[in-house]
Amino acid sequence: MSDLQLRVLGPLTAYRDGVEVALGGRRQRMVLATLLVARGRMLPEERLRDLVWSDGGRLAGRATLHGYVAGLRRALEPDRPMRSPSRVLLREGPGYAVRVPAEQVDTERFAELVTHGRTLLDGGRPAAAVGVLTDALGLWRGPAYADLAGASFVLPEIARLDAMRTVAAELRLTAMLALGRHPEVLGELQALVLEQPQRERGWELLAVALYRAGGGAAGHRPGRAGGGAARHWPTMVGAPRADRRSQWDPSGERHRPAYDQPL
Repeated sequence: MSDLQLRVLGPLTAYRDGVEVALGGRRQRMVLATLLVARGRMLPEERLRDLVWSDGGRLAGRATLHGYVAGLRRALEPDRPMRSPSRVLLREGPGYAVRVPAEQVDTERFAELVTHGRTLLDGGRPAAAVGVLTDALGLWRGPAYADLAGASFVLPEIARLDAMRTVAAELRLTAMLALGRHPEVLGELQALVLEQPQRERGWELLAVALYRAGGGAAGHRPGRAGGGAARHWPTMVGAPRADRRSQWDPSGERHRPAYDQPL
């Protein structure tokens, strides 16, 4: 079987032996996206049709869906003998499922790398964690499902992946701070808190970086562009030291830094 790679951390694309596969028009791509969002679970035909045509368009008949499935099978498995069962887009009971090894889907590789990076960080190996988490974030080529972001069925999955991406960024920055690279991460942390002002983890890390850089946190209040972020600043930099350990932990890790203690 040829090497098939399915990528959704950016526009939906597929590669076979390093060559991009033509996945067809938007509706056919939506069929593949719907099955990828299901992450190996079988979707009954009726449910698949409802999701793919959930944008208000006229619900197509089964023959149209079958045509899209056949087109995807030809694209993803061009060497499959006629009438032999598909090994990628499977017919199962009353519906369909996409099943490939985890390493062939970028979302699964990303999740595995983030888990590994967290384990390295928890195990006191921040340098190795930085490398693994940098590789994980490097899998992103833009917003998840960028070419299908308007489809309602994909929005919960986009939100899940975006949350994982933020956690990965926070873990990587935590590891870099543990290595004493606070001057290097200041810009990234300031951008992170402006983008995600409600996540206390980013504020916590920024306060630590500023303190360790020696500039003093109060002298680095975000500018007006910070909007809601700037309103959090007095709380973060003015709290008594006993309160500088956040009790909020977005990803389950045990990293709750104080300004002058190890992460």
